[in-house]
Amino acid sequence: MSPPTPSNGPSGTTDGRRMAPDRKSAPPPQPSRQTLRWEHGRVPTARMHHMQPTRFVNNLRRREQGSPRRFPFCIAHQDYGWSNGQIGPDGKVWIIDLDGVAFDLTFRDLRKLITGTMDDRGDWDVGFMQAMIDGYTRANPIEPEAMQVMLIDMLLPNEFYKLVKDALFDPAMLNVEMAMGLERLLVTDEHKQHALAELGLERS
Repeated sequence: MSPPTPSNGPSGTTDGRRMAPDRKSAPPPQPSRQTLRWEHGRVPTARMHHMQPTRFVNNLRRREQGSPRRFPFCIAHQDYGWSNGQIGPDGKVWIIDLDGVAFDLTFRDLRKLITGTMDDRGDWDVGFMQAMIDGYTRANPIEPEAMQVMLIDMLLPNEFYKLVKDALFDPAMLNVEMAMGLERLLVTDEHKQHALAELGLERS
C-alpha cells in the first residue's frame, strides 16, 4: 500500500504553517483620474465652473512666466494686530503669535489691520484708512486690480462674523450685549460703504 499523501494545511502548506501572501501577484492600485489631475496641479473638471477667472487672477499666470513684476502672494500673519509686534531689548520689532500664518495675498494683513482698527474706533475714517494704505504702498505698491480685490474683501461682513461666530458654540452669548453690538454694526457698516466708495471701490 502506498503511503498517504500529506494534505495541505489551512494556508496551503503540508505542515499547517502559515505562508506569507504573494504580494507580487496583486497589481498596484491605480490612481484615479481625479487624483492624477490634482497631482499635476489641475483642479478636477467638475469644479471648474465654480472658478471663473478674473482679471486679477489671470495676471498671476503672466507673473509665473518670468514677469519682473512682484508676485502677489506671500506669508501672511493673519493676526497682525498692534499687540503682536513687540519691541525687543535691541530696539528691533519682533513679530509674535505665529500660529495662524498662511500663504495668502500680500495685502491680507493690511486689510485686517485697516478693518480691525476701524471697527475698534467705531467709525470708518477715510483719511486714516488712506494713510495706512499709503504707508504700506511705499514699501510694497498695490496694483489697481489688487486694490479692487482688497476693497471687495473689506466690503464683506467680516466685522459681523467676528462678532457672532462664537455664539454658534455658546448660544448664551446671544444677549443684550450682542444686540447692542449688532445695532452698532448697522450704523458703522453704512459708514464703511461710503468710505470704500471714496477709496475707489468699483461697483458693476
